Amino acid sequence: MKVLHCPSDTGSNAWFLSQAERQLGLDSRVAVFHSQWFNYPADIKLHFEKVSRLRKEWRRWKFFFSSLKQYDIFHFNMGSSLIDYWKFGLPYLDVPFLKKAGKKIIITFQGCEIRLKESCRSDFSLSACAECDIKQCTPAWDDKKRKKIRKISECAHRLYAMNPDLIHGCPRAEFLPYSNVDITTWTPRPAARFGRKIKIIHTPTNRSIKGTKYVIKTVEQLKQENYPVELVLVENTPHQEVKKLYHQADIMIDQLLVGWYGGFAVEAMALGKPVLAYLREEDLKFVPFRDQIPIVRTSPQTLADDLKPLIADAKLRKTVGERGRAYVEEFHDPLKIASRMIKTYQSC
Repeated sequence: MKVLHCPSDTGSNAWFLSQAERQLGLDSRVAVFHSQWFNYPADIKLHFEKVSRLRKEWRRWKFFFSSLKQYDIFHFNMGSSLIDYWKFGLPYLDVPFLKKAGKKIIITFQGCEIRLKESCRSDFSLSACAECDIKQCTPAWDDKKRKKIRKISECAHRLYAMNPDLIHGCPRAEFLPYSNVDITTWTPRPAARFGRKIKIIHTPTNRSIKGTKYVIKTVEQLKQENYPVELVLVENTPHQEVKKLYHQADIMIDQLLVGWYGGFAVEAMALGKPVLAYLREEDLKFVPFRDQIPIVRTSPQTLADDLKPLIADAKLRKTVGERGRAYVEEFHDPLKIASRMIKTYQSC
């Protein structure tokens, strides 16, 4: 079987899954339309960001026809296919052709590409959509997403969601853990102490969605209460430099509004760091291992109180961090997820 992961790779999930599939004997490749400033690796980069719209479309269609000849399985990431103009009301134009040609079609959703803003705001007491500052997220945008979900639900062989809240709006999807960490290269290492302050790291790709203002406010409050803390916000940093910063952390805070943890939390746990995040109870029913999650559950309202025990107790930080590392080895190992994917590919 020849597998193509495309057309994007948010968080490097596709790359590590593809590498694991190779280790298990598949001919698996990753192709991306755009290169990101994170500088994640890929086998094929089409560099849409460097060319005109006309040349971009030429590259898109040329790559589609060449891929049609080469690959048996198309594993689309971030809910988008090769010929997908969903923003113009024309989603997944290539999928019917792929299916007619006997190709297997897998879709992995990762977040706002199908998250319905109005539904989140009405159904959940706390959500990123309630505070999101992305202007294009309108009721009309939600309608386009619903059209996209309906079409791919009818055409794809299997649908996956990396954020469990997405399954509310796409019931055919199954939960899939992040595969963004090669655990053999992320070795736990305690932060050097030497009497310094407790270093808290938070990595917002979008501050309004991540709840960053609550992190900043909470740390300032703790400082005023004479807790020995400092906050480091990691933004616009190439991924190869991020790990060095993570090693310096005592505590790491992930998302406070989405209702699930992100790839950052997986990396943090792989390093044996204690992680705090908001986990929405309504979404956990979609997660088979929901009772084993070692993340310290918090919210914007309780963050200060949830941080204080970790700040005060190095032994607690170590215990929570060790549990996180074991959890990543059990549920986020790309080889285990790749094994599951191979069974999916074979059964479609």
